[in-house]
Amino acid sequence: MSGAVLARIPAEGYSDYRYEAIFRAYKWDPQVEDHNTVAGYGALLDRETARQLELWAEELSAETMEIEGAIVGAARSDKKAGTSFKGKKGHLQNGRRFP
Repeated sequence: MSGAVLARIPAEGYSDYRYEAIFRAYKWDPQVEDHNTVAGYGALLDRETARQLELWAEELSAETMEIEGAIVGAARSDKKAGTSFKGKKGHLQNGRRFP
């Protein structure tokens, strides 16, 4: 197998699969209005693809934590300086504010 292959979840096992997706995989929104959002297919990944996705997820998590830390630090600095972080234009990049 190379990359990813979609496999249909058998109808007789779908209810259990949906339950697992909701309660064990934290699928927060299993339904929108009257529409089911839990797919009837699963992605089968080869080890190399799964490992690459795992690495990217770990990198994204680390970047997210770094950005959140920078935002909290900027908000604390603004508070100490007596200015408001809310409503400021611009974004943080590498700890610096850019317009």
